[in-house]
Amino acid sequence: MKFAFTTFACPKLDFIQVVEVAVKLGFDGIEFRCDALHDHRVEAWSVTSERKEFRRLLEKRAMNVCCLATSLRMIEPDVLEPLRERLELASDLDCPLLRVFGGPVPDGVDRRHYHSDLVDHLRIAAEAADEFEVTLALETHDGLSRGRDMADVVRKVNHPRVRVLYDPLHPFRKGETPSETFSALGDLIVHVHLHDGLNDDQRVIVRPVGGGDLPLSDICQRLKVAEYDGYMVGEWFYEEYGLTTLESLERYQADLATLGLLQVDEL
Repeated sequence: MKFAFTTFACPKLDFIQVVEVAVKLGFDGIEFRCDALHDHRVEAWSVTSERKEFRRLLEKRAMNVCCLATSLRMIEPDVLEPLRERLELASDLDCPLLRVFGGPVPDGVDRRHYHSDLVDHLRIAAEAADEFEVTLALETHDGLSRGRDMADVVRKVNHPRVRVLYDPLHPFRKGETPSETFSALGDLIVHVHLHDGLNDDQRVIVRPVGGGDLPLSDICQRLKVAEYDGYMVGEWFYEEYGLTTLESLERYQADLATLGLLQVDEL
């Protein structure tokens, strides 16, 4: 298992600063959030010269971009053009994954038709992803919060470029146990977000590890038993984990040790 964090932990750091703090603390990678106007400038509108400089700095510091996190909703009919722009950005950064959402179930549409429309959109998107050699990591969120719904869609798409980003909070707050989620998703999981949160099916309330209702020890043990070898990515927003970037990232690493994912001497 490898470890990273999203740039919501440090939205005011520029690209070099983000890379340097990741290197300083010994992280394996960084998940850059685009579409959120973070100061790193890893965005679909970044020019070729910037992207080449990003790639050079990453290679110089032996740091990986493990995922490019977008806000794209695959249920939307006009998603393909912005998707291709972000796939190109991920490819330019040698990033293997692009995070996308299914999106909420539209008003007046039943779940069966929502799933069918998503499958159609994702089959087209998968061909674009294959062209750029980037995998779409569809997050357990919105209309695909539960593992059984996610698995129904992804298995019907039946394409190796469409896989699952497992955010444990959303299946749990929608009434699914970790056992049920893992049973449904199996080896479809290629990326994991880690945080705690409250068991509230109406609102998304993120908390630091130990500050919420998630059975994180059980979830982490299941990942270890499954020999999950992707990234465990700390995801929180702004000052939810600490008043400074270093404070929050060091606290996150300590929590990884508490959960048995990192050895103390690795910190």
